[in-house]
Amino acid sequence: MKCPVCKSNSLKEQELVEGLQSWHCLTCQGNWLKSFQFWNWIETKKEILSTPVENVQLELQDNTDAKVCIECSHILRKFKVSHDLDFYIDRCMTCGGIWFDRNEWQAMSQKGLQKQVHLIFSANWQHQIKEVEYKSSLKELYREKLKGDFDEVVRVKKWLKNHPQKVDIYAFLNLDL
Repeated sequence: MKCPVCKSNSLKEQELVEGLQSWHCLTCQGNWLKSFQFWNWIETKKEILSTPVENVQLELQDNTDAKVCIECSHILRKFKVSHDLDFYIDRCMTCGGIWFDRNEWQAMSQKGLQKQVHLIFSANWQHQIKEVEYKSSLKELYREKLKGDFDEVVRVKKWLKNHPQKVDIYAFLNLDL
């Protein structure tokens, strides 16, 4: 099997973590997981997967180029992992294989996401990431527009949110008096 990033280097089978075989590229340090191997591992490791592993500073190398599946030659589709991990993992939508660029698996493990890899590919997971990013960008937009008043507006908003007469207050604020 040829690396989908380096394209010329052969992948070597190795254990990514205990009980999980991957195909590893010695040059770019990426890892290919076959779908059935991942699912078998998930089934046997359910009890230990809910805890994040030790947090170590990792150098990520998210390769943004299009990649071709090493098993069935279809184009891999990119999926954002989470709003606080700024990289994408690649998946073949035909055979289910997954490509992790250098240290991506380790970064996900640090967040306790290794048992949720399959969920990352769902529409719901991707929608939640987009929602968080959208709200964050809106907040930054208003921070820029309101400048020094932003913190005060946030304080008033929190106060208003829990106020028992918030509907009346909103109505009053919208009156053109």
